[in-house]
Amino acid sequence: MRGGPATLIAVAFALAGAARADAPAWDPAVEPVALPDYLVTLAGGVVTLGANVLPVLSPGPSQRVDFDERARGVFRLKSLTAEAAVRSASDASVSALMAWPLAIDAALDAGWVRKNPKVAWRMAAVDLEAFAITGTAQGLSGLLLNRERPYGQDCGGLVPADDRNCADPQIRYRSFYSGHAAFAFTSAALICSHHVRLKLFGGGAAEAATCAVGFVVAAATSVFRMMGDMHYASDVLTGVVMGTLVGFLVPALHEYFGAAQLEAKPLPLQVRVVPNGAGLSVVGAW
Repeated sequence: MRGGPATLIAVAFALAGAARADAPAWDPAVEPVALPDYLVTLAGGVVTLGANVLPVLSPGPSQRVDFDERARGVFRLKSLTAEAAVRSASDASVSALMAWPLAIDAALDAGWVRKNPKVAWRMAAVDLEAFAITGTAQGLSGLLLNRERPYGQDCGGLVPADDRNCADPQIRYRSFYSGHAAFAFTSAALICSHHVRLKLFGGGAAEAATCAVGFVVAAATSVFRMMGDMHYASDVLTGVVMGTLVGFLVPALHEYFGAAQLEAKPLPLQVRVVPNGAGLSVVGAW
């Protein structure tokens, strides 16, 4: 899985290159990105960075939940080597998913193949705003709630106490909720939103297949976090819900307000004076 995002992007550019010369005219109605959107993105980026740099508050053993312990017994792999492998796989898959809406859908498809940098920029701005909101919510949750990761139970035993994952509270006490799951499902929802709304691959089955693949990869990423003993099931499920909501809601709000602006075209007021049997009448049309 190493090099996954770069390989994926390279293949996509190669496949799209041949079609660029014959790309049809394409200029869908997409709402302009306004100053508040940029401010939300900037603020979200700052909060996300700060929440992941600041030390967690009052780290300590977390109360165990029966549901999570049962799920851990099902999903967790039995060797540290296997756990490390799926953790790396989850890093690669979430990176590929986050790259897709920005590099493939916006830059490659809309900007290069379809030759419409205006739409590409607006798509990318919506994506970044959604990622900033997801990062803010997840970052603050990890900073303030400081739930111990599942493997923390084994620190000093199966996992050496001086292992960085055990010794560093910035890593050990950020289990709730799963950032990988949240960002993966934000990305999958963004991919679906753009493909359904803008028909990036021509419409029909291609859009549905792209949407399905995005969610399958997001689901695999989330399961990998439990297999690697990095998150409890409740951490992952919360990330799935939060990421999906943000990934669908942010583009939907832009589409809704954009449609309202496009469709709310006021008709000109027309006033006429016409004769009738008793004199004159004023007739208006609007």
